[in-house]
Amino acid sequence: MSDEDFAQEIILENFTGLEKKVSVIGVLKELNKESLKAKLTGKTKSLNLEFEEKEQLKNLKNDDTLRVIGVPKESLSLKVETVHELKDFDFQLFEKVRKAEGK
Repeated sequence: MSDEDFAQEIILENFTGLEKKVSVIGVLKELNKESLKAKLTGKTKSLNLEFEEKEQLKNLKNDDTLRVIGVPKESLSLKVETVHELKDFDFQLFEKVRKAEGK
């Protein structure tokens, strides 16, 4: 496997669109299953998500916390490859830990 096969773990607020492949956690908003689009929101930034197939959206709903792996298309847009729903995930605790770690 090459380095391009692995996703760079980033905080949504640090997303630039220049990364090759990313893994980012956020809250799902504005889910549109017909257009295969949604937004992933963080504390101060949102990403436009573009899904490849309806199967990826089957069990998702607005306000779900997700880990999304994908390829940036432009500065605030991500072509989604994989989605993991994070049930019972404490997003605020995650942010506190990341901040304490200096990431």
